[in-house]
Formats: sequence, C-alpha cells, structure tokens
Amino acid sequence: MLPLLGVVIAADKTRLEILTSWMPKGSIMDYAKSNPQDNRLRLLSDVMSGVCYLHRLRVVHGDLKGANILIDFVGDTATARVTDFGLMTMADSSTNLLSESSLCSAGTFRWMSPELLDPSRFRSDGRQTRESDCYALGMVIYEVLTGHPPFYDMHAFSPVTAVVIDGVRPEKPPNARSLGFSNTLWELVKSCWSVSVPTRPTAEQLSDDLSAATGTWVPPPVYPTDVDIDNETISTDSSGLLRMPLTDMARET
Repeated sequence: MLPLLGVVIAADKTRLEILTSWMPKGSIMDYAKSNPQDNRLRLLSDVMSGVCYLHRLRVVHGDLKGANILIDFVGDTATARVTDFGLMTMADSSTNLLSESSLCSAGTFRWMSPELLDPSRFRSDGRQTRESDCYALGMVIYEVLTGHPPFYDMHAFSPVTAVVIDGVRPEKPPNARSLGFSNTLWELVKSCWSVSVPTRPTAEQLSDDLSAATGTWVPPPVYPTDVDIDNETISTDSSGLLRMPLTDMARET
C-alpha cells in the first residue's frame, strides 16, 4: 500500500484529500516498460498483498488498474504500491470513504466486472465488492504481463461494456509463456473473470498464488511495442478476444 502521510481539508472545505509520498518511478506500467527484465510477477504479488490487506479490513478499493499502482523502492528493490482510493467503500456498504470520482474516467470501465456494468441483468445492486475487485485484479495481471490495457483495440465505453456483458474476455496471448503466463496462472486469471461472482478467487488466494509464481519468472525477449491512440498508450501486440459462455441467470417473473 502507498504510505499515508496525512490528510488535508480541501480549499473549498467540501472534501478531504490524502497526502502520500511522491513516487518518481511512476506507475507499474511505466516501470515495466522501462525495466522489462524486472520480475513483474513479484510486483504483481505486491499488488495482491496490498489488496488482501484492504479486504481484511473490509475495504473495497473499487478502481484497480495499472495506472493506480505506483512503484516505490525499498533499498534497491522495486515495490508496487496500490494507490488512488477515491472509490474506496466498506464491504457491504455503498458509501465511499473518500471523494467520489467517475467510474468511467480514464478508461476504468475496461477493468469493471459485468455485474457493475449491467446490475439488472446480473441481479446485482451495483455496489463495488471484494469480488469485483478480484475481477479487476485479473485484468491487472493481464495488463501488466501483456503491456496493454484490456480491450485496448476498442476506444469507447459502449463496445467494451457490450462485449463484457455478453461474456467476452481477453484471450490468452499466443506468446503467453514468454510473457510470464504459466498455464496455471492463466487459469487463475480466467477464474477472476468468472461471471459467477461467488466462484472468483479471493485476494488472499491471489496473493498466495502470485507469491508462489514469482520464482517462475523468465524475462521476456522483447516487451510489447507501444503506440499512442486516443491519448491512451497501448501495445501493438494483439491478443484477440475470447468468448466465455454465460451461466444461466435466474430471472424473476
């Protein structure tokens, strides 16, 4: 977690703002692109540990993505820190702990679970949950290892939400193993994306599995090449899409 240095009352006195250390290395995505040989599985393990800590406190982050994970250094070792707590809620509560920001800002919808995108279809109350955090963590693993955001080839809200609601998920890259995906890790990521909310792994399970996987890391020969489209840096390394079947959803009559 990003260390908290203090809390500031905003000038207009309508909200609280948090004060944290400056992280000059930028986000985990910035760091991974500049340091392709570093162990991204270890950095992802840091992320899972941070979210696991939040979930033990019954806190839901609500906006997990690569841009909200910053890199700190402990001695000579890079450490991933979870940040941006503007959408945090307590589990089983709809009240944000800090000032609210738009769910769809900066492409956040790409990491959102189907029950958040279409609550009525999935018989959800639309609240952020620990399970929706774990869905997003699956997208974060995909993002960090492939070098591009989920559904990077779609540049608008509606197409992305439509395919996610219909059961589409990112496909396993053809060079998955060289990117750091073992078969076991890919199956873990897919389980995060399950449309069946109760079957998703917990943050604690993800933390344990990523910690165990760190020793399998082999630096990729070439990190995916990035281009800038619609002010969003994405990779030219296409991974395609995978259509996952939806389970039958019970509907009230």
